[in-house]
Amino acid sequence: MSYTAQVEALYVAYFNRPADGAGLNYWNAALAANGGNLGVVSSAFSTSSEYLAKYANMSAAQVVNTVYLNLFGHGADPAGLSYWSNLLGNGSLHIADIVTDVAGGAQGSDLTAYQNQITAASAFTAADQALAQDLSAIATTAGNSSQSANEILVGQQYLASVVSNPGGASGAALQTVLATNLANALNPTTLQAAVTAYEGSYIIPGHTTLTVDPPMSGTYDMSILNQFNAIDLAATTATSVSFTKVVPGTPLSIDTTMSATSVVYQTADSNGSTDSVNLTLGTSTGALGGYTTHPPATYVALTLGINGLTLEDANQNGIATVNVSSAAPTVNIIASLNDSSLSTLNVTGTAGLQIYGLTDNNASFTLNDATANNASAGTGLHNGTEIYNFDAPNLGTLNLQGAVYSTIWLNESQPSLAIADNGGGGEINWFAGVAGQSVNLSVSGSGVTNINPVFNQDATSFSVADTAGANVTIGTLSATAQPSNLAFTSETYDNTGTAKLTIQGDLSPHLATLTLTGNVVYDDFAVPVVPIVAPTLSASIWPAPSNLVTTGVTVSAGSDNLGAGLLLTGAAAGETDNITLGNGNNFIIDPSTAGTVNITAGTGANTIIVGQGSRDTTGTYNITLGTPAASPDQILVGTAGSHYASSTVNTVVTGASQGVLLEFSDTVSSSATLSATALANSATSAAAVTALVSAATSLGAHGVAYGVYGGNTYVVETQTGTPSASDTTIVELVGSHSLIAYGGYVAVVS
Repeated sequence: MSYTAQVEALYVAYFNRPADGAGLNYWNAALAANGGNLGVVSSAFSTSSEYLAKYANMSAAQVVNTVYLNLFGHGADPAGLSYWSNLLGNGSLHIADIVTDVAGGAQGSDLTAYQNQITAASAFTAADQALAQDLSAIATTAGNSSQSANEILVGQQYLASVVSNPGGASGAALQTVLATNLANALNPTTLQAAVTAYEGSYIIPGHTTLTVDPPMSGTYDMSILNQFNAIDLAATTATSVSFTKVVPGTPLSIDTTMSATSVVYQTADSNGSTDSVNLTLGTSTGALGGYTTHPPATYVALTLGINGLTLEDANQNGIATVNVSSAAPTVNIIASLNDSSLSTLNVTGTAGLQIYGLTDNNASFTLNDATANNASAGTGLHNGTEIYNFDAPNLGTLNLQGAVYSTIWLNESQPSLAIADNGGGGEINWFAGVAGQSVNLSVSGSGVTNINPVFNQDATSFSVADTAGANVTIGTLSATAQPSNLAFTSETYDNTGTAKLTIQGDLSPHLATLTLTGNVVYDDFAVPVVPIVAPTLSASIWPAPSNLVTTGVTVSAGSDNLGAGLLLTGAAAGETDNITLGNGNNFIIDPSTAGTVNITAGTGANTIIVGQGSRDTTGTYNITLGTPAASPDQILVGTAGSHYASSTVNTVVTGASQGVLLEFSDTVSSSATLSATALANSATSAAAVTALVSAATSLGAHGVAYGVYGGNTYVVETQTGTPSASDTTIVELVGSHSLIAYGGYVAVVS
């Protein structure tokens, strides 16, 4: 029985070459004598000088990966790599066993590649035995005194010409390939001319760049094509192209649209975490993607560049540093970039770069964007670097550098993320958070940063620490599954930087504690563009609040807070909303009808709306104002509700100064119905209020009466002219003031 196929398989798997004639004969005889025990061959191979030279210092995983590369022209899949390396490492199996089992389980293109290699290796060995003299001539021509070394080189080149197309050939087509390539390999003149080709794979001595033209496809083993120190993909193809065993640092140039093609660049070492690669895209006119503008001018058609690009080492770990020269005249597009260890992406060139998918497991990522930023006006495209669908589950640090505005859609990261923007600014769309955990964001640097967050709806809280020297803007806070169902109960915004931190909106329905420190602008709703002096202003025009907390909300802001916009549901009976804001311009709506609302505002122009009109309320509203530095404060108040029965106030305003506007939320009050009433003879404050109610009633619908009692000013308004709990508003202005009426509101004169 002949064991030629088994022996050839071991030679290919171990040494990536056909068996020499003497070795084949020897092991055929040995296997025939021992009943086909391949372990004997494996044991002998593993102690040979050729094995030791090739596999010295390799781990079990690296050995298994090399076997896959030798048999099929590509590395092992993760599951297979783990399974076989464990068995090899613990001594359960020898390489011979793994070769047999892996080869036996091959399917599809792997099976074809394996079978073709064994057929080709057997043909080569037979020719080697028959044409030993020709091989001797090759050795002489090549200037190498070692015949066996040249036989090995010729055999490896020959096998590479067959496996370069993983689809392979079969039957008559395979025999044509074998006959042609074998004749070339064994002919000294042809070998020296060094053109060994099958399906577009070339070996050309004297050239330093491997230029792959049509019909390119398959796997290129750069350990055999070792005279090349650069790779250039220069033509369109619809099939995948792989480069394996690449010397680390070998430049890769892709100069063609490959919209249906995946490109794999795999280095020969296992140091991807420290390796780098120089990648040049689109050096010819309109090469890689770009956009075309058609009438109307706003229509933009994108052309896909590279469908998929994988950068990895021999263990399928990503490459740490990628230096991209984006050289097309418009924009280069990569549909999917797989680089699990990418830590630094440096982008230069005359064109923008768009990556529609990036998978990266690193904890830190730096984008250094130094493209020319020459996007055409009206195209709707940035010409810097844009990364969409960035999956980075371990990412905790994101650095933006370079002079160009960059865009990143970060699908996944750690719940604590530090952004350092020292570039030309950036827009970061951030999908963040883990159920049951806090989300923490820190921002630093000199670049203007815009962050649009979408959170896991079950994350518990959100904090921002801003130390940046440029403005930071955070878009509306929302959740992934249900945008308005965030579980945040507390939010903290701390700006110790030298610029402004802005929160543009907040859809957190459970927010009970809000802390603002430093130059912060916070809005939890879009402020309606309706001045408070509008005659038809009433609580009914305001949008529904996103904050649904009724058990008490606490808002704390320092005096240097730049402004806050709050739209609350309002405290329930027995609960209190405590709101303290700084010297910015604040806009507060708290329509509580039964709880207590305490609002303290600074010296900015504040708009404060409390209570509700035409309601029998039981709430109490205490408002404290700072002396306005410019525009006066504006206050819209609701009815006194049940306070009316006891002639007591439900709204107390401290710090009212000249110009403060006071409006009643039921509807308009006009100058024709304002009356100053003497209250000096009133025995009590309740008696004073009763007198004002009578005065307002005598004025008819929307009559307003005011007077001073006990050093404070009392104001009463009736909606219909018939006082009741849901009709009458009672306000106390601490201090002695006089009022003047305008169309729709009254104002403090002094």
